[in-house]
Amino acid sequence: MIGGYAVDPVYAFREFMLVKSAYQNIDGRQLLHFIVSFSTTVAYRLSADDMLALGYDICHLFPGHQVVYALHMDSAHCHLHFVVNSVSFEDGKKHFSGFHDLFPVRDFLQECFPRSNVHIYQSFPDSDVNRFGCSDDDELLRID
Repeated sequence: MIGGYAVDPVYAFREFMLVKSAYQNIDGRQLLHFIVSFSTTVAYRLSADDMLALGYDICHLFPGHQVVYALHMDSAHCHLHFVVNSVSFEDGKKHFSGFHDLFPVRDFLQECFPRSNVHIYQSFPDSDVNRFGCSDDDELLRID
């Protein structure tokens, strides 16, 4: 199950690259990848639709950026993957530099689930997970 903010998730790679190309900002870190993982206690209280709605709400914490997300329910813990375009469609600047970029997500989740275990995992900034080649077949954006 997938969703997107300011992007059609089916064409995420192309649309991310269009924004990067329009602002001539295609070097360096290409995206921010992180995962929100739910404890089984939280997962039992939420439906898949609730988790997808939560994913869409989290997207709004990155104003001016395209975001795609996918819900995975096929592991021990339900989790949402997020991929955020590093280049803003509003001003063409890159805005991500470290884990502190996810503090608003953490704060939002703590408000939603004050006494529950909801975890955030970010890929290291220098990881290949934060880059992609010039191909529509890129594994990072294939979230079906």
